Amino acid sequence: MNLYITSGTYQYLEKIIKKHKESAWLLMENEDHALLLQETDKKTDLKAPRKYEAISSIGELTVKSGFAAMNHIPVTEEGRPIFEYDNKKKIELIKKECGLIALRLLRPLSSNTYIFLSIWENQHAYSDWKKASKFDIFFDQTKASTFLQESYIHEYVISMES
Repeated sequence: MNLYITSGTYQYLEKIIKKHKESAWLLMENEDHALLLQETDKKTDLKAPRKYEAISSIGELTVKSGFAAMNHIPVTEEGRPIFEYDNKKKIELIKKECGLIALRLLRPLSSNTYIFLSIWENQHAYSDWKKASKFDIFFDQTKASTFLQESYIHEYVISMES
């Protein structure tokens, strides 16, 4: 399954959703910008999206409200197999976390930055998981040869109309 991401203003991205009502969308925003995600095994409706392949997944992205965290993890070309192997195993650790709705480990199709996308019932559930020592397991960058630079996180609120 592929996941496509585009950014813009919330109002502009809403227009895309209204134009392509038959597609499943996830619209989220923070104080800086909004993102629109489309997960599909077909051709995307977006004009110039960032493209990813979901290599691990839990749950459905068809939520109307919640909290999303996107951990961006730049990985070296030679470190990709190690990174993917390690993180596919770690996914099972988060599967039953309280408040988790969905999760995707996304392999970039045209860059070097993986995305660990997690969708939560609310920011409190995400914060509780993040405070737990389990959070560090996912983003341990001690294998220096695997990473190009430090990972970074963007957080979003999901609030879509029905």
